[in-house]
Amino acid sequence: MRNNFKNKRMNRTWFVASLLLLASNVSAQEDEYAKKILDAMSEKYRAMTSYKVNFTYRLQNQVEGVDEEFTGEITVKGEKYRLLLNEQEIFNDGKTIWTYIPDAREVNVDNYLPDEGDLSPSNIYTAYRKGYRYRFIEEAKKNNLVLNVIELQPENPKDPNKTFQRVVLNINKADNLIDNWQMFDRMGNIFTYYINTFAPNVRATDDMFVFDPSKYPGVEVIDMR
Repeated sequence: MRNNFKNKRMNRTWFVASLLLLASNVSAQEDEYAKKILDAMSEKYRAMTSYKVNFTYRLQNQVEGVDEEFTGEITVKGEKYRLLLNEQEIFNDGKTIWTYIPDAREVNVDNYLPDEGDLSPSNIYTAYRKGYRYRFIEEAKKNNLVLNVIELQPENPKDPNKTFQRVVLNINKADNLIDNWQMFDRMGNIFTYYINTFAPNVRATDDMFVFDPSKYPGVEVIDMR
C-alpha cells in the first residue's frame, strides 16, 4: 500500500493537499485574520516571475510503521513546474505532464487536468481561495522565526476526490513566505515539507518544463492521453 500510494502522490506531484479535522466554530474575526495572512502570502509569490526551491519531505505513517525522509527540487513559473525527486522527474508545461523514471528508462505522458481546488506546486499559494475553509491557529516560534500557522480544510470533507484531509501551512511572519507545511491524508499518512533554500525570479525558459525525448536516448515514451 505504501509504494502504491507514494507513486500516486508523486505522479500527481508534490506537492504541493488538505483535510482530517473539521473546523470547529471559528469566529469571523479569526477567518478574516487568516485570509489577511494568506492574501499577503499569495501576493508575495504571484509577484515573482519564477522561483526555485530545494526541500526536504518526510513521510510518516504510525500504523504502517513508516518514517522516511527524502529531498527534492522544484522550479515554478506561473502554471508550469519541473519537479526533481529521488526516483523520478516531473515536467509540466501547464497542459501536458511528463513523468520520467530514469531507472526504468521510460516517461509517462498525460494531459494535465488539475482538480478544481486541488493543491499543486504551481497553485499552493492560491488554492485556498476556492474549495477550502481556513483558520488561523497560532503564532509559533522556530529558531529566530515567528510563523503564522494556518489550517486548510475542504469545504466538503466527504468529497471522494479530495485525497487529503487537512493541510497546515507555516508562514514566515517577516516575509510572508511558506517555511514548511504538513499534509494529512485518509490513510494515515503525514507529509511534512521543509524549505531548505528558496530563490525568487530565477532564469526559467519555457522549454525547461517540456520533456524532450531527444535528450534521453533510448527512453520509452508511454503516451497515456
